[in-house]
Amino acid sequence: MGGTRKTGRSNGGGAGPARPSAAAVLGHEIRGPLGAVVALSDLLLARDLPGDQRGLVELIRLAGSHARAVAEDLVDDAGLSSGRLRPAAAAFEPAETARTLAALWAPLAGAERPVEVRCADDLPPRIVSDERRIRQILFNLVSNATRYAAGGAITLRVARSARGIVFEVRDEGGGPAEPGGGLGIGLSVSRRLAAALGGRLRLARRRTGTVAQLEIPVVLDAANPDEGRTAAPAPTAEVVPAAPRPTPDWPLARSEALVVDDSAISRLLMTAMLTSFDMAVSSVSGGGEAEAFVAARRPDVIVMDWSLAGETGAEVIDRLRRTLGEAMPPIVLVTGERRLPPVAGIAARVAKPFTPRELFEALSGALRPARAVAAVR
Repeated sequence: MGGTRKTGRSNGGGAGPARPSAAAVLGHEIRGPLGAVVALSDLLLARDLPGDQRGLVELIRLAGSHARAVAEDLVDDAGLSSGRLRPAAAAFEPAETARTLAALWAPLAGAERPVEVRCADDLPPRIVSDERRIRQILFNLVSNATRYAAGGAITLRVARSARGIVFEVRDEGGGPAEPGGGLGIGLSVSRRLAAALGGRLRLARRRTGTVAQLEIPVVLDAANPDEGRTAAPAPTAEVVPAAPRPTPDWPLARSEALVVDDSAISRLLMTAMLTSFDMAVSSVSGGGEAEAFVAARRPDVIVMDWSLAGETGAEVIDRLRRTLGEAMPPIVLVTGERRLPPVAGIAARVAKPFTPRELFEALSGALRPARAVAAVR
């Protein structure tokens, strides 16, 4: 989960992997700590905070998300330039993506200038594409709109198109379509990300403001056929909870998790998240400590980073399997890598950066089959 990319093995062959640029290394190093700031803000927002404190945490979350987006742009800029970036397609709800993004910006925009969300009636409820990249592009576009809207309204519209889905960000301001301030990397990366997704990003300067359109080809989620979707209401100023709230049928209560990560900050963050899920948590820094732990006590689930100091996740899993055999618990892998070799025993993967809710859902899915088997026995 941490910043430094650590593996004890090379891919072999030739002169080895190309040396990453300084910007890519910087982006990779700061992405982890910034992700921790956002995730911890999510945990705080899941609590019943007084109004003034909630507003401050919402601003911390927004600022952290903005800085993390810059880090993502730096990393993706290097990946796009080298041709290594590959989209990771999965099913998601485009309307929910738009609403969550708008709610994230609500504390800055204020009640007088919210980011209004409008979704077409025939919008499919779920589509398959790379939601994280789409969210990254939209974050850049909304950020641009809030900077140059000059107090005017901002609208995020989602609709069908002949080629797939169109996300449109429209502001009623007077700023340029492509501002030259700041790093100047966001829009460039967004354009290339759109192309990597098989789509296109268009920006147009109009008398009333700027219109940015992200059009991407998508496929419908086969498990959820197109049923249409009514227009989404505009979000309120309250941030959409990114951390789950306890319910009577809480699925993770009293489960024990072992966290394997060589970053002390990441272990503390993961412990805070899992404890908020009402789980018992132990943590170790590497494969040797993990092996010793499971030899003494078997956890219900193992949450581990893929890139550890001097070893890979696959090597750690092999060590644990030799110790536990058939009693091997499910493994939830947390990784920033997009392409990993197939490894048996991985019940779920959580891609960095992630929210507490995404981790919660991965853990729930990983533990559900194990609990079903235990109930039968």
